[in-house]
Amino acid sequence: MDDQHFDLILKKSFHYLSLRSRTEQEMRNYLQKKTEKYNFKPEIIDKVIEYLKERNFINDKDFVEEYISSRLKSKPRSLFLLKRELSQKGISEENIETYLSENSVDEQAAAEKLLTRKSYTWANLPYLKKKKKTYDFLRTKGFNFDIIRLAFEKIFEGKS
Repeated sequence: MDDQHFDLILKKSFHYLSLRSRTEQEMRNYLQKKTEKYNFKPEIIDKVIEYLKERNFINDKDFVEEYISSRLKSKPRSLFLLKRELSQKGISEENIETYLSENSVDEQAAAEKLLTRKSYTWANLPYLKKKKKTYDFLRTKGFNFDIIRLAFEKIFEGKS
């Protein structure tokens, strides 16, 4: 294998990483497309992945922490959906469960944060319509009935 090919694919991988953190699977998929485009041997992918992992440019365990933290701040989701999204990005069940056993995720707070953002839009709606919109909206974010009920009561009925 040619060092020039390795350097080119490595440069492409650094560009991809400059946009945001990536999982090993995301990087592997990206590099697969690049090696096909440039007609390089597929073995180069393993070498680049190994290089990136050794230098901690890709680390699935760190990715889980960054992803969940970022998601809860910007676009809160239920634990169920967070787990599914991480799985789709190639994160192992073991890495997800390890993180969750060491860190707590407050689904109730996440639901309330989402609902607070929508509460201004729905403030003047009739009670039943507001309630239906709340339940439908939070259900699409993966929250269960009890969390939705408590969030609705807190945000719209002022109960703690």
